Amino acid sequence: MEKIFKLPDVGEGVAEAELVEWLVEVGDTIAEDQAIAVVTTDKANIEVPSPYAGKLTWKSGEPGDQIAIGAEFAKIDDMKGDAPATAAKPAKAAPAPAPKQAAPQTPSVPQTAPASAAVSSGSSKVHTSPAVRARAKSLQIDLGNVAGTGAGGRITHYDLDQFLIAAIRAEASSGSGPAVPTPKPAPAPAAGPKPAPFVAASSHGKIQVNRLSSMRRAISKKMNQAKPGVPHFSYVEEVDVTDLEAMRREMNAKADGGEKLSILPFIMRALVLSVPEAPYVNALYNGDRQEVHIYDEIRLGIAVATDKGLMVPVIGNAQKKDVYEAAAAIRHVAEAARDGTASRDELVGSTMTLTSLGALGGIASTPVLNPPEVAIIGVNKVRTAPVWNGEAFEPRQLMNLSCSFDHRIIDGQAAAKFVAAMKRRIEACEI
Repeated sequence: MEKIFKLPDVGEGVAEAELVEWLVEVGDTIAEDQAIAVVTTDKANIEVPSPYAGKLTWKSGEPGDQIAIGAEFAKIDDMKGDAPATAAKPAKAAPAPAPKQAAPQTPSVPQTAPASAAVSSGSSKVHTSPAVRARAKSLQIDLGNVAGTGAGGRITHYDLDQFLIAAIRAEASSGSGPAVPTPKPAPAPAAGPKPAPFVAASSHGKIQVNRLSSMRRAISKKMNQAKPGVPHFSYVEEVDVTDLEAMRREMNAKADGGEKLSILPFIMRALVLSVPEAPYVNALYNGDRQEVHIYDEIRLGIAVATDKGLMVPVIGNAQKKDVYEAAAAIRHVAEAARDGTASRDELVGSTMTLTSLGALGGIASTPVLNPPEVAIIGVNKVRTAPVWNGEAFEPRQLMNLSCSFDHRIIDGQAAAKFVAAMKRRIEACEI
């Protein structure tokens, strides 16, 4: 029986996806949950698994085509539909022998384990999803060594993160090398053929016309939504990070070849510790219903520059991570965003955003909100400047926090209170 497979939802707010490549050909036999194609959205390259097992009879589009979410994507013959009908006809004419003769003609289809099935790892069974199994395989992690915190002991992406963090800490404390094999970055899927840019002649010479990528179109849509649609204001505060930088250098010196900390994990810690003093900064605004949804969990978006444009992968439960866990999480989502391996959970559902240009961060900036979020925190570059200490000028390391807020939800006083709390924690090294 032929089944129609429609392109599933591959990201929050994504209306279409660009087909990068097909991983199977018409006539191939595929298993349930087997990846059959790679598509790219405004956020990442995503492998599309088949919900059915059987033979691929039809596929939609060629690399470079835009395919709408919910459109027919592939047709799969499960090789079961004809057998019952063939068996039913002789059954009427010869009730006794017909079923025995028809049975051998039923096609044999290999059965694959569903997403929730247990897979063997050594002598024990591991309960997890195909996505987690695939990620563990790419990281060369034996799932038998990972403790599951999900329902029924199920191993989640969070559990893999914690396993990696423990390995990082062990490496930092022992200096004996990685506790788990360091995985090689997965090669990016081969891009399909791209149409050549249109070149036209004019009185000013040649003009090259390039169609915006799906990511650039999504960014454009977001910015159009944010600027005219959200009345937001920016607030800039100067922070003395001299003592924090000294502490960071000391921690890195003790790492002995292990995890090296940048300043961003410390800023993340100051942010999450300060949210309880101004809960409305960790919220989403539903303008249609005039509702503000304030969250206990901080799902922190981290702005990441990629070759395709700006992406904002998400760190879940950011409030529960110490500085080393924060560093590992930032590194993980940044790498996943750049190589297109981020999971759907890592690409949607942020409740506020942290953005930084590092050494290129300038003195100050005016970050644009990421609707429906109501707050974005920008980190500018660290600079050395003379500061009067009451007796003389001394060199201090200074950095500006440039923050923007939805003025419909947050007033200036609340914003100043939140940023002041961050400043206090950073300058006192209360991280």
